[in-house]
Amino acid sequence: MAEKPENNVYMPSEIIENEQDEQTVEEKFVTDIKSGLGQKDVENRIAEGKVNGDTNVKTKSVAQILRENIVTFFNFVFIALALLIFFFVDAGESFLSILGNFGFMLLIIFNALVGIFQEMRAKRTIDKLSLISAPKAIVIRDGEEKEIAVKDIVLDDLTVLSTGSQICADAVVVEGSIEVNESLITGEPDAILKNPGDEIMSGSFVVSGSAKAQVEHVGLDNFATKISSGAKYFKKPNSEIWRSLMLIVKIMASIIVPLGIMLFCVKYFVQENPDDAEKMITTLLGYKISSHLSSTVLGTIATVIGMIPSGLVALSSTVFCVSVMRLSRHKTLAQDLYCVETLARVDVLCLDKTGTITEGTMEVNELQPAKGKDANGIKQIIKNVTSALDDDNATINALRAYVEDLKSVGKAEQTVPFSSQRKWSGARIDGVSYVIGAPEFVFKKRTKAMENTMSEMAQKGFRVMVIASSKNKFGDGTLPKTLALESFVFITDKIRKEAPDTLRFFKQEGVNVKIISGDNPQTVRAVAMRAGLEDCDNIVDMSTLSTEQEVYEAATKYTIFGRVLPDQKLMLVKALKKAGHTVAMTGDGVNDVLALKEADCSVAMASGSDAAKNVSSLVLLDSNFSSMPRVVAEGRRSINNLERSAALYIMKTIYNTLLALLFMLVVDPLPFTPQNLTIMGAVTIGMPSVVLALEPNTDRVTGRFLPKVLSNAVPGGITVLIGAIAVIICNRFFLTDITAKQSQTVFIWIITFVGFLLLFKVSLPTKLSSWSAFFGISDFMKELEAEKARAEKAEAARVYDDFDENEKRDSLRNGVVMKVLESDNESDNKKRKKPKKERKKHKFDKSKWLILLNLFTYVLMVFIFVGIYFLSINIEINGKTIDVVALLRDFFRLDNHVNWEMGKAMLAIGAIVTVAYVGFVAMMNQIKLEHGEAIEKRFERIDAKARAKDSKPQKDKVKKPKIAKTKKISEKRKKSNAL
Repeated sequence: MAEKPENNVYMPSEIIENEQDEQTVEEKFVTDIKSGLGQKDVENRIAEGKVNGDTNVKTKSVAQILRENIVTFFNFVFIALALLIFFFVDAGESFLSILGNFGFMLLIIFNALVGIFQEMRAKRTIDKLSLISAPKAIVIRDGEEKEIAVKDIVLDDLTVLSTGSQICADAVVVEGSIEVNESLITGEPDAILKNPGDEIMSGSFVVSGSAKAQVEHVGLDNFATKISSGAKYFKKPNSEIWRSLMLIVKIMASIIVPLGIMLFCVKYFVQENPDDAEKMITTLLGYKISSHLSSTVLGTIATVIGMIPSGLVALSSTVFCVSVMRLSRHKTLAQDLYCVETLARVDVLCLDKTGTITEGTMEVNELQPAKGKDANGIKQIIKNVTSALDDDNATINALRAYVEDLKSVGKAEQTVPFSSQRKWSGARIDGVSYVIGAPEFVFKKRTKAMENTMSEMAQKGFRVMVIASSKNKFGDGTLPKTLALESFVFITDKIRKEAPDTLRFFKQEGVNVKIISGDNPQTVRAVAMRAGLEDCDNIVDMSTLSTEQEVYEAATKYTIFGRVLPDQKLMLVKALKKAGHTVAMTGDGVNDVLALKEADCSVAMASGSDAAKNVSSLVLLDSNFSSMPRVVAEGRRSINNLERSAALYIMKTIYNTLLALLFMLVVDPLPFTPQNLTIMGAVTIGMPSVVLALEPNTDRVTGRFLPKVLSNAVPGGITVLIGAIAVIICNRFFLTDITAKQSQTVFIWIITFVGFLLLFKVSLPTKLSSWSAFFGISDFMKELEAEKARAEKAEAARVYDDFDENEKRDSLRNGVVMKVLESDNESDNKKRKKPKKERKKHKFDKSKWLILLNLFTYVLMVFIFVGIYFLSINIEINGKTIDVVALLRDFFRLDNHVNWEMGKAMLAIGAIVTVAYVGFVAMMNQIKLEHGEAIEKRFERIDAKARAKDSKPQKDKVKKPKIAKTKKISEKRKKSNAL
């Protein structure tokens, strides 16, 4: 290595050692500083694969999105069943009746369209956000400066860097001097001086200065690419609802095929109907089969379709899609449907300091003028000096912002710009030289009082600066003689305005917040204290931990982590997950990518790196930390409402499975066809569940999803079985003269009636349904005990002092203690206590309107179901009178011949199933009261196994570009560079 002082040019060594084979010696190309690479050199390197290429972590392709939403287990099953129906349906039926057999396919199409729409929308938005900080790079080729795409940079290219330039490939400075911000790589916000011979890393950017740098690594060898490449694997969403749905799918997948085959064999071979066996029909393909075979196949398919809660997947997609769209209006982009739910369930939140809690900029916290000096005079000095300087760095910008309201006075006679080597800057104004800089560089000899102030404020996390003055002039980049202290200036990271409230929110919600940063631990501690984080003394310097085991132990022990490396961030997240926590991670830099990818829910700032945005579940488009409580609220609404409406779908799965087993024992024909199932599901499940799922509900999420759903669904499923047995007995002994279609009508009415019973229960407000005597008093007693325990705990902590009754009741109900405290300033209190005109209150708030909407939907569904049997709506088309309701009856294959005997039987059976349902609900409540904790733990173990299985990363099959790896610098070369 050689350096020419006269032109400040670094000349790389001609010969370097190859680490892979020390016996071989390889010549390193030296790019001419004036002419750069020639066109032929560029073409040769491209041919050899020594080109940067595009190696960013990408969003999903359109083909991937389509494949993941179309090629699913549910879709495969339903398409297979639709093909079976096509082969066995009677061609002699009306077109509407034939079409009604395929009504269940609407759910498949709807679910796929919702998923595709959401993911495509997220892809378009994130691709727009992925405007690379420097999509173009300036290089010297053939003696001219040219602007090229980042992906077209080749090995040994000579790049031209200036203030604001993004460093797009690892390089070595060969001419000039620049200050580089590596916060997106290392997490440390301080600018680092780079002189000829120093290496600069991709992903950083130039703060000040100008230089030329020779590209040393391209493509996959770049430092930023190596970090982000670890995130290129597929990770399933950590969603309890999603895993619960998949568990149901797996269970039903192992049941429906053998059960369907058994049901068909029993009905067709064992319980053959001679009349139907002799009757022949013609299928859509033109061949003839027995009517018994057709009815058995269609009945079996209807039962199998009913066993699969396919609509629940569609509903969950719809609910989370609506949440995502709501969040987008508040500048929050969700790239994963289930990330909203995951954030609502997290119990550990890992925050990156820079860019998350802080804005990534500095601010003046306090002035401490020297004895006899005035603060206003110090501010004027700061204004005069900063106005005279052209510096552009975090410190000088903080000083400028601090005195932006003042006007500069005086004329600058001499200026000395800031230098990372000098650590000070200055200006001579009206015959006085002023210096602003680090005290240890400005004052070589310091008093004990100065040392104490510096030490005390540094421990609090402040950057200590001094302002000094002298009547002497500056030398050639040197300090003037006989400097006198004017004032201390304490500068710190600028805390986001919304950070304290957001941290307080998560604390009240029982979420353990941890701060992870590459910065000094004391600095991180000071920032956390100013942001309002509790337990700030529980800190650890990660550079002191040498083994992976020590990192895992520290993860659960400490609150603040300083000097954290990217791989240690990943280990911390893994350790917290291994300890059974649901972990959310926020970050904005390349150094955060691995941890973001591993976390259960990852949140990136739009101002951060592309790699961080692409791997994150949520992107805060305005980089506003206060959006996270809104995401939690959306997640709560989705989870709580899905727990209510999902019971409708699971009940259908339970009673269809039970009916399949029942009708293998009795010789009666199967009770309904695929067309019947469509109308039954529409009025008791489909439309009502959508209304229920969109109701506002911000109650804290408690318990596990599947046990709560099953506790609502099981009583209804068993009640349907009791009702079916009652109908069979009634047909055998009382309704002996009705036809098969009329018998089918009785079955449909009773099953639908039980569906309406469950719908009525879940349509009630949460509190009302818990204490209603109609559904037992166990939940009410449990609710009273829980509320009493919360009240006792609150009284013990004395957190409800001075609360009025409404505030106390709301706090007890939601589990969140929030109280608006009055200011100590009497004038502010007087202003606040001024009487204001009361606004007219609305007669109903939004929640009451939605309760009414639920009840209206309930009545409407009952009206639709009853009306489709007995109403007639005639319209004239081309002179012909058409009964629209009759067409619907034909489409759903319903028989409206209901006589008085059938009516009396249905009333009696309805009374029986109502009593049975109330009894089963009361029994279920008692079981929850006595064995609820044991049931929760059992399901928790099942979910933990599924979560552990899903957490194993699967590498994406990404075709790597043909990029040749450049030779690494040997240890000997590194030592010489250091010298």
